[in-house]
Amino acid sequence: MKKVFLLIAIFGVAGYGYSQEAQDSVTGQEEVVEMKAPTQYKAANYNHWSVEANVGGNNAIYNWGNSADSKFLSPWHADLGVRYMFNTKFGLKADAGYDHIKNKDDSPEFESQQWRFSLQGIFNVARILSFEDWTKSLGLLLHVGPGYAIFQNDNLPEDDNMFNVMAGLTGQYKLS
Repeated sequence: MKKVFLLIAIFGVAGYGYSQEAQDSVTGQEEVVEMKAPTQYKAANYNHWSVEANVGGNNAIYNWGNSADSKFLSPWHADLGVRYMFNTKFGLKADAGYDHIKNKDDSPEFESQQWRFSLQGIFNVARILSFEDWTKSLGLLLHVGPGYAIFQNDNLPEDDNMFNVMAGLTGQYKLS
């Protein structure tokens, strides 16, 4: 039994070692088919600079004191940013945003504005995880970094200045 197992192990290792050799071509009966390496993304063909514009809604989670409550989803959010990619995987983004928060109809009246500015590192998750192996049009960016915000409310005597940390994922769909 030991001799049979040893013989199977030797053939298995020999077969495994042989299968790891690279072949440049496969010869058929009538034709020669050349094997090519998978196509690689050409890193020189990408834009270093990008401009980002976003619009949407915001949702203030906590009440504002004196039974004041904000609308569940306020439609007043906008931000604009510029992104520079050092290479196809890593970059830097600077952006500014604006949010307008207003009271619910059955709540005491208030109105707030928030302006924010941030500088964030960009990680091209799609490139890092080789999404181009299975899709040419989908992308995913991870961004994280520090920021500064100014919160203004008509019920506060002065502006509230804040430092913050922002993180998020941005999906991408390439049109061309």
